[in-house]
Amino acid sequence: MNKNLIQDSIKFLEDDLLMKIEKGDKKGTSEVLNQLGMIYQERGDYHKAIDYYRQSLEIENEYYGPNHPKVATTANNLGMLLRTQGKLEEAKKLYERALEIDEKAYGPNHTSVAIRVNNLGGVLQDMGKLEEAKKLYERALEIDEKAYGPDHTSVATMANNLGGVLRAQGKLEEAKKLYERALEIDEKTLGKDHPHTVIMRNNLDLIKREMEG
Repeated sequence: MNKNLIQDSIKFLEDDLLMKIEKGDKKGTSEVLNQLGMIYQERGDYHKAIDYYRQSLEIENEYYGPNHPKVATTANNLGMLLRTQGKLEEAKKLYERALEIDEKAYGPNHTSVAIRVNNLGGVLQDMGKLEEAKKLYERALEIDEKAYGPDHTSVATMANNLGGVLRAQGKLEEAKKLYERALEIDEKTLGKDHPHTVIMRNNLDLIKREMEG
């Protein structure tokens, strides 16, 4: 999307936002705020994106109630953005909230729960809480294996993430096996030249070099 189109989209959404606020359309207001947040996030204007996501989350919490999956999605998205900005403690709280909501809504073994568990594991790994992160990655992998079977791309992603935290713990042999599994899955399902497969191959090559050195 070029700059002119982006600016046109922002202008349209800002006008639409004012109309929805004037009408008292809380549902529509929260949706437009989310859209603006996504556009500013794509532009790299994280300060504005965070502000829009915060506003949307506040309205959704009031409109849908604090335990609605919509609230979980926005909390998760805001958490992801805050994590990239290094605001790990706040991101962790938002991930925990998203996880709690989705567990209540879908049960403990739903694939949406696996995503929330995985994200929480990621921020804990960033915080250096490797053992806690490992347990969460193991749970996310187990959920996806049961839901999708052993050869799904989501299983490859979870295996790769678990491999990453094991590598950080110095458990290189265990990590290598998980990287090998992730690569095997992606080669079968996506092909050898897919960008995701290339990432898995690079991870495996890297840990092999570490083990040799």
